[in-house]
Amino acid sequence: MSTVTTPAPLARLTVRACTELVVPAREFACAIAAQQGFAPAALQRLELLTEEACLFVVEHGFEPGEDGSFDLILDRRPGKFVVAVEDKGLPIDFSKPPQESTLGLSLMRGFAEEISFLNLGKAGRRIEFTASLPARPVEDYLTAAERDRSAEPPPLATDTPRLRLMTEQDAVALSRCIYRAYGYTYVDFVYYPDRIADMLRSGLMMSCVAENDAGEIVGHLALLRNGPESAIAESAAAVVDPRYRGHALFKTMKIFMAEEAKRRGLLGLYSEAMTLHPFTQKGNIALGAHETGLVLAYVPGDVNTRKIDASAQGERAALLLYYMRTNAEPHRVIYAPPRHRAVLQDICQRIGLDREFAELSDTPMLAESTRLDIRVRPELGIAAITVRACGADAGQQIRHHLVDLCCRKVDAIYLDLPLGDPAAASVCAACEAAGFFFAGMIPEYDNGDVLRLQYLNNLDINMDGIVVVSDTGRRLFDHVAAERQRAGEGARVAAVA
Repeated sequence: MSTVTTPAPLARLTVRACTELVVPAREFACAIAAQQGFAPAALQRLELLTEEACLFVVEHGFEPGEDGSFDLILDRRPGKFVVAVEDKGLPIDFSKPPQESTLGLSLMRGFAEEISFLNLGKAGRRIEFTASLPARPVEDYLTAAERDRSAEPPPLATDTPRLRLMTEQDAVALSRCIYRAYGYTYVDFVYYPDRIADMLRSGLMMSCVAENDAGEIVGHLALLRNGPESAIAESAAAVVDPRYRGHALFKTMKIFMAEEAKRRGLLGLYSEAMTLHPFTQKGNIALGAHETGLVLAYVPGDVNTRKIDASAQGERAALLLYYMRTNAEPHRVIYAPPRHRAVLQDICQRIGLDREFAELSDTPMLAESTRLDIRVRPELGIAAITVRACGADAGQQIRHHLVDLCCRKVDAIYLDLPLGDPAAASVCAACEAAGFFFAGMIPEYDNGDVLRLQYLNNLDINMDGIVVVSDTGRRLFDHVAAERQRAGEGARVAAVA
């Protein structure tokens, strides 16, 4: 499998943990950010975020009088500028009320595009936030005719586009293609060709494009990896120019990229299909992908759904999870929660995964300490908690963060538990007692299989509006619906905590 070498950060500054040095540290971060081309307004937001993160470590990370320090790290990722603060101070006291916890930072006010709270084990902890790097938008490349969204739809094309791997030189053409298909309602990075080129260059994105006889990009499908060591990739950003709908481009591009994934040694592809219509689901099934979960309330109501009424499902729309195997995976042991064992066995059998379902112990082996990460996407109203290792206090930590996220009005919280951890089943039970319920399984997602749970924070969801096209998808739907009802429709934990 190909790997991506992680370069050194732009800068790393070690700072003594005292309030007098917070301002110089903040100014250092802003100076580096200014070199990346940020405008004054964006620099002001970065300044506030950096100061808040540094102050939190100084005020809560060490005992009074302790000679501690923290590292301020400035870095670039594809299309993103990263500010991170790392320290090896006091562990977080989860007996404190949520307002005093890690998430009780003004970082949660929505200034950052993504906020992460990462447990590094013996290496300490990391608070990080990201902002998009300045880049030329697609408007700079559009013709007057392309900008006119009121024009009549173009006639359907008759030529047959050819497929090839995308290069950095195709970035502008891709942004124009996505604009023609979706206007400005798609994910943000695709409207900035520089960011697309950055992602291709990094190796975290590989794509195919469909090119017509005139040399235009009229179709696209990407494989996105979470990190350089990811064993699987997400099949995403499937776009077809309106003139070429009905040409089966999605199917041919998916086959093309599945072969590319196989050639590069990836174990499989996972994808998310809309449940407002049957089209993407049918396409995945026809290609041999299998349903592995149903994630409720993931898609905000303002996301374009190709003129299909998104309100049928309430405030937010659901996604069906799919997995397509591309190479033989390693043998793995799964510690399945009893109430989900049959569903998980069915998923593994349908895909053909080499899995052994272990018998559970009354006293499961626990990690020395709980390790979990939290990523918050303020603009999407969602958060993800990823458990890396289950310690004795895993349920308590997750519940604590859940209460805090609910107080911060995050709409949907998703929790990934490692199915290869002997304590996963007992942690799952503790989380379900707090209002989480089953969402599905993603094979090989995080150095192994993960069980995904979900929590809806006082959302109005209409399950009758969810479109499911297959019998296996309907069985998953029924299991999720029953588990949601058993969980009491969620969102009561904040009131009783």
